Amino acid sequence: MPNFRCVLFAFGAFVVSCGSSKSASPAPTPTAATNPSPAPSPAPVPSPVPVPSSSPDPAPAPSPSPDPSPAPSPVGQKAHYQIVTARTSAAVKSGTLDLSVIGESKTPDAFDVNIAYDFDVQTIGHKQGAQVAPVPKGFFTQDFVAKLKAAKTWKVQNWTATYLGTEDVTTESGTLFRACDKITISNLPQPLKITEALELLADSRANGETVQMTIFVTPSIPVFGAARVDLQTNIGPLEIKVGGDYAP
Repeated sequence: MPNFRCVLFAFGAFVVSCGSSKSASPAPTPTAATNPSPAPSPAPVPSPVPVPSSSPDPAPAPSPSPDPSPAPSPVGQKAHYQIVTARTSAAVKSGTLDLSVIGESKTPDAFDVNIAYDFDVQTIGHKQGAQVAPVPKGFFTQDFVAKLKAAKTWKVQNWTATYLGTEDVTTESGTLFRACDKITISNLPQPLKITEALELLADSRANGETVQMTIFVTPSIPVFGAARVDLQTNIGPLEIKVGGDYAP
């Protein structure tokens, strides 16, 4: 019988040799899955677009124009008118009408306008006179006509202005003013005392009537800018008219 120790020794050597042969096998080469590549570098962050520092701040919006637009003071302006018999009551044979802005009025927000007349009246003869009328300052502003065109009617104090469109005006002397703005001004605060003898426009207020003035406005003429002025009222059944053309 074989020696038990020898058999046991031989078995142990066999086990050891098997174990050593297994341990001697080279370790498998790690694959990419077992040895991951290093993480890619993050994409570069784009640089911010520089804001130009040289651009100036936007200019502030201009202040709105005052309302109404101020015009140069009309004080000292004068306008001379020649009476046109075709637009004047037959009692007045000829004459003149002069308008002048003489200064600030005691009436608030108004200028005093002197209205001087010099008429040759049938059966009466030569008549002269003058009257001062307070005229609202709004009539003298640069944008008066533009605003009246838009609104059609404008009321201030006792005055009522109405826009009637445009019309060419040829004066008695032959001067042509194109596209004049036709404006009527009614409810005048004072009757215009043209002559005492015929009561032209003198007693209209006492009789409950009103005086109406129609002007044809162009920018090149002083005071009201009127190339033509027509005054009209009724005294009872009688219609009284006085018309004048600008005559520098």
